[in-house]
Amino acid sequence: MRILFTVIVSALYFSLTAQNFISIEGTVNDGNDKTPLAYSHIIIKDSGIGTVANEDGQFVFKVPLTRQNDSIKVSAIGYETRSFLISGIEDNTNLQVKLNQQSKVLDEVLVTPIDPAILIQELVANIPKNYGISPIRLTGFYRETVKINDEFYSYLEGVIGAYKTGYNEEGSKSDQVKVIKGRRREGKIIQDSTRRPPTINSGPITINSYDLIKRRRNFVNAKKSKFYTYELTDITTYGGRDIYIVDFKAKKDSKKALAYGKMYIDMESKALLRADYQLNALGIDLVNKKNINNGKGSNFIVTAKSLQAVVDYDLSKGYWGINQLRVKMGFDYYIKSLTTTDYMELNIHLITTKKERGNVTAFSKDEAFRSKRAFANNLGEDDPDFWENYNILKQDERLKEAFSK
Repeated sequence: MRILFTVIVSALYFSLTAQNFISIEGTVNDGNDKTPLAYSHIIIKDSGIGTVANEDGQFVFKVPLTRQNDSIKVSAIGYETRSFLISGIEDNTNLQVKLNQQSKVLDEVLVTPIDPAILIQELVANIPKNYGISPIRLTGFYRETVKINDEFYSYLEGVIGAYKTGYNEEGSKSDQVKVIKGRRREGKIIQDSTRRPPTINSGPITINSYDLIKRRRNFVNAKKSKFYTYELTDITTYGGRDIYIVDFKAKKDSKKALAYGKMYIDMESKALLRADYQLNALGIDLVNKKNINNGKGSNFIVTAKSLQAVVDYDLSKGYWGINQLRVKMGFDYYIKSLTTTDYMELNIHLITTKKERGNVTAFSKDEAFRSKRAFANNLGEDDPDFWENYNILKQDERLKEAFSK
């Protein structure tokens, strides 16, 4: 028997099945202009269980039946957080929940001047306290799409597990990833073998390589902060907390600063909850020198042109942890046999759907993913049962349309 409820965040429905979860589907909208709030967070309060809305603000969330007496929170930076009891949804079949903007004025909040450079030093010093010193086990969802000259070429997606040592350790050499299940799809242009693009190694290990806090990346590094200028530009809110917005860029004539962008820092704990950045010319040059190998026998000459990334952290059970990662990379690749140059865009979106701390262990050697292993051999079908009770990132409309046939 199937019972449907219509609920929140623009048009949600609940389906109670014989399985051990309740499925919620909906869209998160701005309460004023009704535009979708892309990449907003949907979590069960204080549980470490959640999901993320896609580019269209749409999401699917599988809530364990054991959590029916808990609350779900819908959050986005700069907006009021909305909470509601899962058990009360049946009584609100046409409930429309939208998020209203909640702005702060910098001058009204700051009583004494804040030195952004000192703020970065405090951020780094507080990492063990804010992110935890015990290992953490994550379950997440990974999606990777490739476009050639703005046409979808392929995508792969899958459920992954991640093991991370405590954040008192700098670096991710001991961190691991495993693939639980996945599938791959290909677009029509893959049939033209003469234009098949070069392979770019990325994969689910990006959850470790782009964990800025664990790796103390360039602009989140106490020793390297001297190569940057930091400016406190605004204050916003997230989940009822006040957040500093700090712009950063390379100092003039700096040869060590590789990126520019914004950091969102929790005012109370000094934890980084978001970094939105892109590589500058120096950073792109470094990618081309260290990460791209145009071998002698290759039919391609590949050149990195751009890299943009957004890394989000969220607060759960007293500790901040990585919540989602979005990366967009652009490459030119010259095809020697055709004497033409095509443009390839690689997009990665990774979300964390479950965080576990305490008595967690590392993966075995056979379980741990290596970059040379195939991520997904199963092409799969668009069958929701394929994902079982795992939470996933809902496909946006453009991706769905591109591979609908």
